Amino acid sequence: MKHLIHTLAFAATIEALAAVPPAAPATIVRAVPIVIDVCAHGGAVRVFTLTEPTPRPLRTSDAGTAVLSVDERRPNSSRGRFLYLSGTELLRGEQGTLTLGWTGQRSEDPQRGRIVGTWILIRGTGAYAGFRGRGEFVSDSARGSSRYRGILITAV
Repeated sequence: MKHLIHTLAFAATIEALAAVPPAAPATIVRAVPIVIDVCAHGGAVRVFTLTEPTPRPLRTSDAGTAVLSVDERRPNSSRGRFLYLSGTELLRGEQGTLTLGWTGQRSEDPQRGRIVGTWILIRGTGAYAGFRGRGEFVSDSARGSSRYRGILITAV
């Protein structure tokens, strides 16, 4: 009798395991650290370079034009000294486009015109289609330059 109970339990276990659906294919995620430098070049034109920091000198991965859009400006009501900003930066390069959404904070003091904040990748096209990304940025509003640091993430 004991042997029959063990046999039935073993058969029920095998049947339960057979009912489990097969696992989905494995996805390998790759995160690449990046640095994007944007600067004013000849007046209103802005240009960018996207590089991958490595132990060797920085390797340029892409370059092109940049279009900055500031969507919202609002003062910090509790202190009155900082201004919250948000917007997008559209980067058009040889390999595709990247649209970065950013939010930051700037001092209203002209001597401290730096904007510091975070960014996310809203959309990528071309070689960047399907990528995700995020990081931090610092912008010098007086010089019209920005530096975005972070990661681009893709599934392989």
